[in-house]
Amino acid sequence: MDFDEVSLFESDSSIIQRMMKQSGLNFSFQELQLRGYEYISNDVFIPNSENTFDTPSQKIEIASKQAQTMGLPRVPQPWFEAPAEKGKFRLLSPASYWRMNDSYSNDKNIQKRSGEAKLLIHPDDAIKLNITEDTIVEISNTIGAVRLTACIDDTVPLKTLVSYKGRWPSIEPSERKREFCTCC
Repeated sequence: MDFDEVSLFESDSSIIQRMMKQSGLNFSFQELQLRGYEYISNDVFIPNSENTFDTPSQKIEIASKQAQTMGLPRVPQPWFEAPAEKGKFRLLSPASYWRMNDSYSNDKNIQKRSGEAKLLIHPDDAIKLNITEDTIVEISNTIGAVRLTACIDDTVPLKTLVSYKGRWPSIEPSERKREFCTCC
């Protein structure tokens, strides 16, 4: 491909160390890994604190010609997905507090902080399915299955399951491994 831009060949460790230095962190990436996180500033940052926005009116635009030019409706639409079919659940897999994605899922400190993989379920759904707290449950679809520890949580919507993303099957306990599924 004949790319010769120097920055394309810079090592990850060099990039990370430079960014840490620019952020005022005067210790190594290895030290950051041990700490797990570092507050860069105690200053509070409030986006758009001056109440100006990147719109022609500099206000939040509910009816927007700019949206129309992007091929979107002029005003927000009340779109939603249809409820799950009878006997099925919707599976949500948001990022967890410790895992934005699975890039560092093999990091021992992140594994320790994250704890075991859980499946959050609404109490009413748990009762209907005879699931109790800390029960090992298996969810599946046509692609595969996964076993997770049930966690009863009344903040989860009915007919919905939540399992935080960012797990590596190869490092999960062997009794829980099966093929991981993408939806239920």
